[in-house]
Amino acid sequence: RREQEKRIGRLLADFGMSGYDRALPGELSAGEAQRIAFARAIAHSPKILLADEPTASLDSVTGLQLIELIFSLCAEQQVTVVIASHDPELLAMAQNRLYLKDGRMVTEL
Repeated sequence: RREQEKRIGRLLADFGMSGYDRALPGELSAGEAQRIAFARAIAHSPKILLADEPTASLDSVTGLQLIELIFSLCAEQQVTVVIASHDPELLAMAQNRLYLKDGRMVTEL
């Protein structure tokens, strides 16, 4: 349990959320809630992390910081990240891109 609490504390610090371990959802902004959600997802050491429009409710600077942190932490922990997004800046950061057009996978849009 202590090791788990230390891990949670490190992840919260990584996401800039130190001291929020007892915060209730209603006490968080949308951006804070999103960062907590990613910290929780990564805390379970998944093999794959799925994210649907992860920066949609964030301003561009905060969104970029969040994605860079997610990519960094997932690379460190060898987690595959699958992101669905319309954000061209976010798409440009991806190592591999798959596009859907009219429900079909295409090589380019």
